Amino acid sequence: MAYTRINWQDGPQGGTPLSAANLNHMDRGIADAHADLDSATSAATPNTIMRRDASGRAKVSSPAANDDIARMDTIGTLVKTYHKVWIPSSHFQTNETSYQPLTGLELTIDIPRMSNVLVTVVLAKTSINSYAYQCSLRMDDGSDVGVLAETGGTPSQAIPMVFQWLFDNVPAGIHTFTPLIRSVNSSGGLTVYSEGTHTISAVVTPAELFDVIIP
Repeated sequence: MAYTRINWQDGPQGGTPLSAANLNHMDRGIADAHADLDSATSAATPNTIMRRDASGRAKVSSPAANDDIARMDTIGTLVKTYHKVWIPSSHFQTNETSYQPLTGLELTIDIPRMSNVLVTVVLAKTSINSYAYQCSLRMDDGSDVGVLAETGGTPSQAIPMVFQWLFDNVPAGIHTFTPLIRSVNSSGGLTVYSEGTHTISAVVTPAELFDVIIP
């Protein structure tokens, strides 16, 4: 219960006489304040003052809003990981200079709150012929694709390729991430082998938690 001050005034004209009623009012306020302090606890008890225990710890209930205090057991549920494997039935080959989607590696995820999304694409077995190729990532149906990553321009055989993109402040909702590849020069060619186990994964971290971990 909130304490109401007497607001003492000088002299009889102030209307605050030194009386048992006024002194008891003060006495009750002091007693109530001490009772609140004495009831402080390190347990997650509603409507009480939090007090650290002998080890300096205190408990809170599970958070329900973005600005609630986080707990160790809830942070693990806030950071989510998604994974998809693609083993194509035949080689994927292209010498197109425009981006071609790797639809077998499309990953659709449901993000519960604004988050940062780290997407990793691993093409387990690829080869290029004469020219480099680029891999990009598109979120949803937008024309804005992720950062381009480019291989070297030397012909190669049966090598893995790993690409990563970080999307900041992705709004809550269902989102689809699609890897895209293209040849830098139409004279060259790119093959993603069917015997490879290709993967796409996403690590979703709430934006406010990511800002705390990596300021």
